[in-house]
Amino acid sequence: MHLSRRNALKLSLLAAGLLSSGLSLAAAQLDPLLAERLATALPDEQLEVVISYTQSGPPQAAQIAALQQLGIGSAISMQSLPIAGALATPAQIQALAARD
Repeated sequence: MHLSRRNALKLSLLAAGLLSSGLSLAAAQLDPLLAERLATALPDEQLEVVISYTQSGPPQAAQIAALQQLGIGSAISMQSLPIAGALATPAQIQALAARD
């Protein structure tokens, strides 16, 4: 599975809605609140995240497969929007953010 550079990911903390902009990490952007939370989270702690893709439609099968390859099996993708919600550990979030 290859994600193009155009399919850069954006992760944001699911708390008081979708927050965007923030710390840039590889091809992805992490919301500042998520970056803060990653710094204090335990290694096995499951964090709620929203993964946003750059295309206009829902996440593609290859994108969902990439989440599963990282061990993120709880992802729920939207039917019309290019986003998925998931529970992920700090290591999984960092690995996802580092993908091309």
